[in-house]
Amino acid sequence: MLYVYVSAPLVGSPGDNPEINVRMALRIASQLMDEGIVPFVPHLAWYMNGYHPRDEADWLNYYALPWLERCDAVLRIGGPSKGADIEMKFATTIGKPIFMAVPQVVSWKESRE
Repeated sequence: MLYVYVSAPLVGSPGDNPEINVRMALRIASQLMDEGIVPFVPHLAWYMNGYHPRDEADWLNYYALPWLERCDAVLRIGGPSKGADIEMKFATTIGKPIFMAVPQVVSWKESRE
């Protein structure tokens, strides 16, 4: 099975609505699951942070980036995002394939089968 990290805006940009952004990421994750791909959605940390607050560095260093490293690829969706920019830089540094749309991920998956 292939594991894909879903990178997208959560908070931080003007007009960001975390609930809408989480729903968008989960909709994309569901599409990946429909294609037999295991998604990792870091946006779910938004809910954990509501109960157990941590600073942004902790979420990046102890949650987002370690999971990104374990995934096979990254799917970058949505608009501008400081956090997603950090994730993309890290993914590039460690040589993870980065895709910009679900069909690209599906084609990549099929090419590996």
